[in-house]
Amino acid sequence: MKFCTALLACGMLFAGLARAADPTQIMDIHSPITIADYTLPIRVACVGDSITAGSGTPLRLLESYPAQLQRMLDPKVWRVQGFGVSGATLLKGGDKPYQQTSAFQDALRYHPNVVVIMLGTNDSKPQNWRLKKNFSADYRDLIEKFKALPTKPRIYICRPPAVFGDGNYGINEAAVQEEMPLIEAIARDEGTGLIDQHATLAGQEALVPDRVHPNTEGANLLARTVHRALVGREFTGTLDPVLDGEWTAAPAPLYDVRIFGAVGDGATSDTRALQAAIDRCHDAGGGTVLVAGGRYVTGTLYLKSGVCLRIESGAAILGSTHIADYTTDTDRTQYRGEPTMDRCLIFAKDATDIAIEGHGTIDGQGKSFPERTDPQRNRPKLIRFIGCSRLRLRDIQLQSPASWTSEWRDCSDIAVDGITIFSRANSNGDGLDFDGCTNVRVSNSTFDTSDDSICLQTSSPDWPCRDVLVSNCSFSSRWAGIRIGLLSRGDFEDVVVTNCSFRDHNDSGLKIQMNEGAEMKNMVFSNLVMKNVPRPVFITFCQKSAWVDAPRELPPMKRLHNLQFSNIVVDSADITGPAAMTCGFQMTGLPGHPIEGITFSDIHAIFPGGGTAQDAANVLAEFTPEVLGDRWPEYSRFGATVPSFGMYARHVKGITLRNVEISTKAPDGRPPVMFVDVVDSKIADSPKPIEKQGKP
Repeated sequence: MKFCTALLACGMLFAGLARAADPTQIMDIHSPITIADYTLPIRVACVGDSITAGSGTPLRLLESYPAQLQRMLDPKVWRVQGFGVSGATLLKGGDKPYQQTSAFQDALRYHPNVVVIMLGTNDSKPQNWRLKKNFSADYRDLIEKFKALPTKPRIYICRPPAVFGDGNYGINEAAVQEEMPLIEAIARDEGTGLIDQHATLAGQEALVPDRVHPNTEGANLLARTVHRALVGREFTGTLDPVLDGEWTAAPAPLYDVRIFGAVGDGATSDTRALQAAIDRCHDAGGGTVLVAGGRYVTGTLYLKSGVCLRIESGAAILGSTHIADYTTDTDRTQYRGEPTMDRCLIFAKDATDIAIEGHGTIDGQGKSFPERTDPQRNRPKLIRFIGCSRLRLRDIQLQSPASWTSEWRDCSDIAVDGITIFSRANSNGDGLDFDGCTNVRVSNSTFDTSDDSICLQTSSPDWPCRDVLVSNCSFSSRWAGIRIGLLSRGDFEDVVVTNCSFRDHNDSGLKIQMNEGAEMKNMVFSNLVMKNVPRPVFITFCQKSAWVDAPRELPPMKRLHNLQFSNIVVDSADITGPAAMTCGFQMTGLPGHPIEGITFSDIHAIFPGGGTAQDAANVLAEFTPEVLGDRWPEYSRFGATVPSFGMYARHVKGITLRNVEISTKAPDGRPPVMFVDVVDSKIADSPKPIEKQGKP
């Protein structure tokens, strides 16, 4: 994230920062922590008020003292988490008792190995300090609650930081001075460490602009003092937070689902615990929700802005096998005739900065659907994002959805990288479906799907699909590798697919279909290899409603134009059975509505062959509304074997073939290329097409 100039200047002070509290300021009953005594990472809970929460710093998540302490420590060894609450008091009768906050419960569930308590500042307010007789007893009670944890944590308590002048918010130095001998006695009697944060900031009024809350540099001094208590030595490094305007090595707050009560035994429902971790992360301004060390069963989860859902290697989120665990407020599918796919496992709407990452798995357990007792026969999708931006999906494995793997609708700035999708547990197992999305990048990913692996579609005229790049991916599918259109009420433009492989498809490698009255243009497909793919390219331009709320009247046709296909190698010679006679590059418009501006260059393809001279005389049905009826514009609607073994183009204006080689494994009585109602063709170093007039 970018920071203002003032913050950069402040951040650069860290590099030259040398002052820290004198070692005599720490009365440490404990020796420094011995790392070998712990199972890593060592969890440190920083308990406190707004000072611990970083209220005096411009960016609390990065500049609070717990965040800076984490950056001073080896992240492989230490895991520091802040549990500060603005206005919190140590006194249980105060105006905001810490023990009554959710942060206190979170700190207990964190199961820390080390606890650093810095409370007392808000207790100095007159309305709170009137209860000073309870201060020691309440402090001891707090300590005992942490001592009772199964981790038996090492506990440090702090003298509160200095307050300057009359303080602010009713906070005053006189009462803080009264607290300090009480805190020293508590540390002695309870056997805790004592850290003198009062002395850390004494005389540093410039670092406490509002006289109570230290700024970023002041929080750095607090972190250094705690660092010395934990490891027994000064932090001699520097925190260099700025590199090209961005912070480096500043770990985001981490919310382990286990501290929120998640069990992860593969049977117990962990929905509440996972959602609590997501909510807490979002409410705190963002961070990472960690899913590790188990298999967590859940119903619908609501992701929110600023949340990174990280699933570690070996861990899994398992979709519940009970449809009742999936909520009914996660919108609906946009295709007609598919109400059984309205529900979903992971949902987000109108959110920003969401990520799902890690080397773990999200498993929809799709073979369990539809549930026998469900009269609606629901099959939930795995993921649905609506109206979201800055979305990231990285390194994760998505498997066994009950229907689509993911639906991204009206979203922007999407990056998918290094994922694996295996979705053959049920029918309609699409991989990534981008509906009305812009600025989409998909790369370095593997797909094995029961339906289209990637879909670009537009359910609204107001949300086009544009600026899409797919690269370095491999596809295997029972249907198409990449489908563009069908649900096509909005425009499509500026799409690039490159450096991809396609293997073992039942239908098409690239399937491009405009049928709901929008425009489709400017697409490039290059450097592709296809093995056992019957139709490397299948293009239709017709009239057919796919949208769930489509009126009976079909929209007028616009244009489908300017598509380029180059450097494509196809080896489908070994396809057998009925599919062998369906092979080839095939495209069809309608009379008076041609596909325009199609280029094929450097194409090398081999198909099974086996067609007859009688097949070469076939006249195929037009994809008119009457012919299509209630069916989609698929190959079967042709009604007969295509009369060419390599390429069939009908109702096309402006087609170029350059260095196109097409052959068959077995003899074939059909021509390699046939044009029907094609005008403005250019042929170079390619088979000469058989041309027929067709219908005008």
